[in-house]
Amino acid sequence: MASKLTRSEQRKRDHLVREAERYVAVLGDMKGVAMKIGQLLSFLEIGTMPDEHRATYQQIVGALQADAPPMPFETVAAIIESELGRTIDETFATIDTKPLAAASIGQVHAGQLPDGRAVVVKVQYPGVADAIRDDLQNTEMLASFAAVGAKLSPIRVTAEPTAIVEEVAARISEELDYRIEADNQTLFAERYANHPFLRVPRIVEELSTSRVLAMDRHDGLRWSEALEQPQELKDRWGEAIYRFVFGSLYDFGTFNADPHPGNYLFHLDGTVSFLDFGCVKTFSHDQVAAMRTISAAVFDGDDPQTLFEGFQAVGCIPRRTKLHPDRVFEWWAPIWDPGRGEEGPFTFTPEFASWVISRNFDAFGEWRDMARGMGISNESKDWTFLTRIQLGLYSVLGALRATCHWRAVHDELRGKAAPTTDLGRQHADWKQR
Repeated sequence: MASKLTRSEQRKRDHLVREAERYVAVLGDMKGVAMKIGQLLSFLEIGTMPDEHRATYQQIVGALQADAPPMPFETVAAIIESELGRTIDETFATIDTKPLAAASIGQVHAGQLPDGRAVVVKVQYPGVADAIRDDLQNTEMLASFAAVGAKLSPIRVTAEPTAIVEEVAARISEELDYRIEADNQTLFAERYANHPFLRVPRIVEELSTSRVLAMDRHDGLRWSEALEQPQELKDRWGEAIYRFVFGSLYDFGTFNADPHPGNYLFHLDGTVSFLDFGCVKTFSHDQVAAMRTISAAVFDGDDPQTLFEGFQAVGCIPRRTKLHPDRVFEWWAPIWDPGRGEEGPFTFTPEFASWVISRNFDAFGEWRDMARGMGISNESKDWTFLTRIQLGLYSVLGALRATCHWRAVHDELRGKAAPTTDLGRQHADWKQR
């Protein structure tokens, strides 16, 4: 539960809500980037807010996430033909005139190639790339909005909003060029080629440009349908997603930084297809080593000093700080309780996901000194999306109510233990091929 706000803190939060509403009025005219900001904020749990502020925050995020109207197929066809230099009939045996889905900056159509290959084609909305690039030039406005959002949100994200803006702007800019997404997706598809339970659609290179992206079609259950399936299947999907996130980090230093559940397709054989690689973050060897050091401080025996120094090394704790290593450890370690316990399986729940946020990231809560004393600085801005992916993962696993012996899985992924689950053994066999 959230701590009761003092009268002073209540007045401060009231002021921040009003200030955020004013910024939304301005961002409403920045339609391209506003949609992306809404998408980036959408994963946050807001259970720590008072009811009246929760409704306002939902209204703000909802306004930023307003869907663009669907493109008429005539426009879609014209873009495809202009980009590929050939007619629709020359390119496809068939293509659906109604969109299969809407992406943040484009829409998706299903089709079939002349050779019978089933594909999906993502086509970018006309003018959206230029609109977003123009919006991103207004870094002062975006930084101001980030500052307000960081204070208003239940998650204390940063003390340096410009660092977040620079990192988010860099990732959003990459999403505007589908050739970058194609390269990212090809990288993941090659790394997980023939994997027993992790699937990544292959890109159709000859039909992909900066504004058109074609790939193999994977058919599976969408999120709402997946939630209705038997728990045993949801447990398997949860373990697969967990392995994809942390396995990609530890093995490749790379992760897909968009944890939105709409980017997964769930299959009845327990496998998962991963979609949308427009927002991908790659870490250096030294950064991955730092992650391993921080993890080891929590998993391999309680080591507050090593954890503290690890956070300082990556810039999340200033060199000059009033924070104490023991306090940092007591604050940080419980986030990893699902993977720290030796006693056996742990079940993620929505309540646990909300508890992690309300306990550890509430700038007005019991651990306010930690939430305000740590964050993303110019030195550590590469870590901006790491918190997002972890909290997004917890939200997904909580909704699935996924149960697994996460400690055993995490130790295996860190190379500290042999696999103990069925998926772990399948993964180990695949790595040996």
